[in-house]
Parts: sequence; structure tokens; C-alpha cells
Amino acid sequence: MTFKDGWIPTSQNQVIGESYADGAFVKAVSAAHGVPGFDFTAPEKDGVPLGKDSFKQHLNGMQNFVRRGMVSRIVVVGDNDTDHSDAVAAVRRAIREAKDYPSPSSGPCESVSNGKVTVGYLMLPEAGHGGCLETLLLRAAMTGAPTAQCLMDWATCSGFPTTPRNNYDKFKLRSILAATIRDDPNITLRRIWSKPSNPINPGDAAFTWIAEFLRKVFA
Repeated sequence: MTFKDGWIPTSQNQVIGESYADGAFVKAVSAAHGVPGFDFTAPEKDGVPLGKDSFKQHLNGMQNFVRRGMVSRIVVVGDNDTDHSDAVAAVRRAIREAKDYPSPSSGPCESVSNGKVTVGYLMLPEAGHGGCLETLLLRAAMTGAPTAQCLMDWATCSGFPTTPRNNYDKFKLRSILAATIRDDPNITLRRIWSKPSNPINPGDAAFTWIAEFLRKVFA
């Protein structure tokens, strides 16, 4: 079982992601853009997120609620990581191999339905580009944080490796968050959205495509 004990959906709309940081981000963006409400879950075991490798098992568990008429629309959110083609293939395979779901669309930000449930998926930071949630957040953070040159000077003098890309983006984003959310420089990505000093605006135009896709699926 990849759900928290006793979890029950409260909405027909569901978003499934790799971690609860994904959920906090998508919730913040949706609230800023007026997207209909939804529940967020991530595959987990004993509170530890299991990532996209457990999407199939999680979708099989969600099917119990689809059959009971409690869930009818699902969006899966995955990271592209170092190989976006492999990441998309993994998400599509999870949907395809899970029980009683429609065959997934060939590309992100499209949805399909079998009459009982509609399923779509999106990839972060965006389709066709390697990276992760932090890669996307970093772009928006640069508009409300220290200058790009200041950050790059620090990244260079620190000697932090530029590869793999995910780690480098996480390092730079963490540096910005520590510099701007000064009362809690070790804050998690789940909690930044409640901070007035958060340099990332969830209403940023960089996130509009996410809100538009969710709105289309959840309409």
C-alpha cells in the first residue's frame, strides 16, 4: 500500500506526484491561478516518498476509489531528471500497466479517458527539458531574489559541481531560499509557500501552463 493509513479522497480530482514538495507547489500554483480543488498524494512507505517507480502501484490503489465513483480525474506529475525521454516513458508505462486505466497520451499535457476516469500527466521542469521541480522553481526565484550574477558568482567560487543538473539546481535554489527566508534558512520546499519572504511567486507566468492543464483536466 502506497497511501497513508486511512486515506480517503475528498475530491473527484486527484494529483499524484513524486513527493509532497510537488504537492505543495501544485497546490500553491492552483490557488494563485484559480484552478478547481483537488487532493494530492504521493506514493510513500512509512512517510517516505517512493518516487515515480511506485506510480503504477499507487495508481492501482487509486483504482479502488475510481470503481466506487469517488475519483474520476487524475493528473500525474513527474520529474524529467537527467533523461526526459526515459522519464516520460516511465510515467507512461506506469499508467499503461496499472489496472483499468486508458492508454496514456504520447506526450505530456494531454489527457485521455475511458469513460470512467480521465488521466493526464505533466513533466517538470517542462516537456523536453531535463531537470526537476527545483529547476522550474529556480527560474521564478531569480525574479524575486539576489541578482543572477550574484548567484553565479557564488556558485562558481563555491566549486559546487555543475553536474548532475538536478543537484546543481537544488544547490542554487537552496542558496536563494536561505538568503531570502532568513528566519528559517533550512526551510523545506513544502513550507516556503506560507512565508511572506518566499522569493517564488506561485502566480508567476512560468507556471501558467501547469494551471491551464490542470484546469482543462478538472473542468
